[in-house]
Amino acid sequence: MTTHVYHPAMWLYLRMIQYAVIDATRGGRKRPSDEALLARDWIATSSGVGWRDSGYLSFDHCCSVLGLDADPERVALLEQIDRTRDFDTPECWARLEALRAQEIDCPAIFETPRVVPVLDQMCFALEVGA
Repeated sequence: MTTHVYHPAMWLYLRMIQYAVIDATRGGRKRPSDEALLARDWIATSSGVGWRDSGYLSFDHCCSVLGLDADPERVALLEQIDRTRDFDTPECWARLEALRAQEIDCPAIFETPRVVPVLDQMCFALEVGA
């Protein structure tokens, strides 16, 4: 019997796939949201490159790290997603193209943190406490 042992960091890759499916299927039968379009596109797009080459984690890379074959996983997940609503409309394709063309705005959380020496931190605390 083969036992698979995953490193805790591998949960990130599994969760990315799970949350992409959740985002793509959320909302029932109504018009797909921008998040749903982008989540489905992330799964559907085959990049074949890792995060170091592209700057983001691709579906293919996540599957590779988890030891999964990306193509059968992609087909199964897209079938599951496409049962929830119709993504193959001219309006959806136009919105997806517009979303792809937008510049990605990374929030401040991903910027390099400002390092403040300990003495300066004490000065900040005195100013705030005064």
